[in-house]
Amino acid sequence: MAESWPENLSDKQQLAIERRIISGGIVTEMESGALHTRKRFKKKHRERFIFNLNFTGEELQLFDTFYFDTLNNGVEAFKITSPLTDDTIHVKFTSYPNFNMQVGNSDPDKRRWRGRVHVVRVGEEQ
Repeated sequence: MAESWPENLSDKQQLAIERRIISGGIVTEMESGALHTRKRFKKKHRERFIFNLNFTGEELQLFDTFYFDTLNNGVEAFKITSPLTDDTIHVKFTSYPNFNMQVGNSDPDKRRWRGRVHVVRVGEEQ
């Protein structure tokens, strides 16, 4: 069963700033004649969402625990609220997000970190 996005980080997940549809077709140019088109996936198109995240140092540690421990280094699917329909959908990280320090401070918990997260929608069975 897929885990849910951590409740204590839910207010840090901003609306999707970008939604991409991954093309479901492959086009091959032939030496002569029409282009040859075939399906890339057996299933329908895939959606990718990109979110901005703003964390304190403590929240970044919670995110790391979720990513590395709960999701087995980001391999497992998890549940989020769809920015399109407000339904619960299953997604996976495409890679670990890069975080940049936005506000420096001598106190690690007062430092602000900003990251960009890429997730791809997957079926509920995964």
